Amino acid sequence: MRGDGRIFRQKGSSYWYFSYYLHGKEFRESSKSTDHDTAVRLLRRRLKEVGAAQLGARAFVGPKAERITVAALLQALREDKLRRGRRDPASEMQILKKDWDTRLAMTLTGPEIAKWQDRLLNEGYRPATVNRFSQLLGQAYRLGREQQSLMMTPVIKRLSETDNARTGIFTSTEFDRLLAELP
Repeated sequence: MRGDGRIFRQKGSSYWYFSYYLHGKEFRESSKSTDHDTAVRLLRRRLKEVGAAQLGARAFVGPKAERITVAALLQALREDKLRRGRRDPASEMQILKKDWDTRLAMTLTGPEIAKWQDRLLNEGYRPATVNRFSQLLGQAYRLGREQQSLMMTPVIKRLSETDNARTGIFTSTEFDRLLAELP
């Protein structure tokens, strides 16, 4: 098991690449930069992640986590719910996919989610409905963490539902009078 890495250029590419090892497996990544110092910085960051994984401090997810989209998280959540015999959330997920479909999961932040919630409210959605959408998004991120595809999740705050109390409830006497009038 090697704790070092190396920086190199692939034939025909102007980008710098780097490689490192974890548990005997080699990982190779592009720095997506022609600057050598940028590649060195990225390699050092990865080596710190590898070190934390070797110590057991944090699971290593590496470059695959940076390519996961919100849509992929939502699809994994839908499959998980169906496998466990839960209700299919496909219709609610359409709203989420419309807004976050190709978004890289690691780039979504709490303030962006808050702005999205405000926009949904302005479009006429009730706070309880916005909370259900947000709840699905949060579940998708939590499942990603449970499956060790993500290391971090954004903060998703709930909206107040205090003005969502039910109205028009009958008392027992009123219900008996209504029942007597029904055919």
